[in-house]
Amino acid sequence: FAKAHDLAVKSAQGGSANGQALLAYILTVGPPSLRNLDEAYKWYLKSAEAGSAGGSLGLALLLAQRNGDPAEKARMMTELKSA
Repeated sequence: FAKAHDLAVKSAQGGSANGQALLAYILTVGPPSLRNLDEAYKWYLKSAEAGSAGGSLGLALLLAQRNGDPAEKARMMTELKSA
């Protein structure tokens, strides 16, 4: 995962929407030393806003895990429809 993480960081920082979604996925389900759900949220959001279906789906799934406010639940449904 460490090598994949490093490559995903470069891709995400370079503006690749798919790289952003991949980095967010690694930050969500990777080994505990790499997990960071707050950072994953940020990268999924960037990816979704750039039009990535993977980013939209990842963002929706991450929001579904949180007990967020009604605005988060509405965003989750919007992202699911976009994916």
